This record gives sequence, C-alpha cells and structure tokens, in this order.
Amino acid sequence: MENATDPVVQVFRQNEHFKVITVGFKKGVVLKDHQTSIKTVLLVVKGVVTYREADRSVNLYQYDEYEIPLNVTHSVHATEDSICFLIRG
Repeated sequence: MENATDPVVQVFRQNEHFKVITVGFKKGVVLKDHQTSIKTVLLVVKGVVTYREADRSVNLYQYDEYEIPLNVTHSVHATEDSICFLIRG
C-alpha cells in the first residue's frame, strides 16, 4: 500500500447475509464517484476520510461510521493515510 495511487480493496469477511470489505488509502487517494444499491456502512478504523455527495461533505475520523444512502453518487477522499471497513448487507 505504500506506493498505491488507488484505494487498496480486499474482502475481509462474507457470507450470504453480509460482506465486510477493507479499503486502504494513502493520503490524497480518492475512491471515485460511484453508487451502492445495498445497505452499506462506512467505518473508519484508522485515519481521516471525507465522504462526499453532490451537496454534502462529511469528515470522518477514527471509529466514526456513516450510513451511505442508497443509489446516491458519492466518493471518499483520504485526508491522511487511512483504513476503512465497508459493511454491506
């Protein structure tokens, strides 16, 4: 992850009811605009990220969580080196 210019993504745990995805960011890296159709919570394990929608920007710090709205275009920007969980389902 030291030289990563994109988020590093790996499935941490999953079954038929949920999926936990780990996302690692270097400072300045962006998870580009996308949408989700599955209930998802973003949990910051380490660092600081900014969740952005068209008219909203939310800074999230270690142990903060944010429920991502369904079918809304959004992105995640790393303010510092960060590790997050995406908990889906």
